[in-house]
Amino acid sequence: MNIYYKNRIKTASLNSPQSDLVMPLNNLYDDYLGLLAGFTGSNAVITGVWPFPESVFVSSLCIGLTNAMNYTLALFDVNEEQIYSSGQKNTGFNKIEILDFPGMMVEKFILELSGDENITLGLLYLGDKLELPRFSPGPAYNHDFTSEAERSMGGYAFGLRKTRLVTFSAGFPRVDNRNRKIIEEYMDETLNVQPHVIDPYPEAREEFPPFYGTLTHGFPGTKRAENGFYWDFELEWMECK
Repeated sequence: MNIYYKNRIKTASLNSPQSDLVMPLNNLYDDYLGLLAGFTGSNAVITGVWPFPESVFVSSLCIGLTNAMNYTLALFDVNEEQIYSSGQKNTGFNKIEILDFPGMMVEKFILELSGDENITLGLLYLGDKLELPRFSPGPAYNHDFTSEAERSMGGYAFGLRKTRLVTFSAGFPRVDNRNRKIIEEYMDETLNVQPHVIDPYPEAREEFPPFYGTLTHGFPGTKRAENGFYWDFELEWMECK
C-alpha cells in the first residue's frame, strides 16, 4: 500500500506559457481536487524549479482530473542535466495516474501535457511515496452516502442529491517498531484534514484505482501479547473531491 502526501510541488516555482489566469497554477496543489488549473491550448508545458540549494527528493508523479491524453515528465539535477524522462498515456479523466520511478534529487522538472482540447488538470503531485506495511486480508471497502432523504407527510421522498464517497479501512497486524514510527508520523502529519493520494493496490490499479482522500481514523497501535515489540494498527480513509 502506497501513500502520497508530501507534495514537493508546493515549494517549487511554477511557470507555464499556456496558463489560464482564471484557472491559475496554484490550483494544482490546493486541497480541492475539483478546482482545476487551466491552459490555453491542447498542448501545455509546466516547468517547476526549486532554487539551489533546495533540491528535493522525488520518486513519484501523480496527476488527476485531467483531459490530457498523453503526458511526459523530465527531471533535471542541479547542473541542469536531464536525469530522467518518461512518456505515458492517460487512461481516463476521473482517474488518478501514478508514475513511480527510482528516487533521485532534482532541482527542476518539465511536464508536457497534450490532448484534443484546452488542457485542464486538477492534481499535480511530485514527491516521495510512503510504503505502508502489508495489510491483513479482507479490508473494508464501502460507499458513504452523503445525501439526506426526507419524507413528506404522504410518504414521498425528497432531498438534495450528493455524490457518494468511497471509504476504505484496513488492519495492519504485527507491525514492528520501525513501521510503527512511520505510521505514527504519517498520522501526525496528515491528521484527518490533509487530502492526499491513497493507492491500496499498486499492483492492481485497474481493479482498484487509487483515490484522493483523508485519513479519518487512525486507531492507536495495540501491543501484541508476545515477546518483542509488535503492534496492531487499523487505519481508515474517506474519499474527497
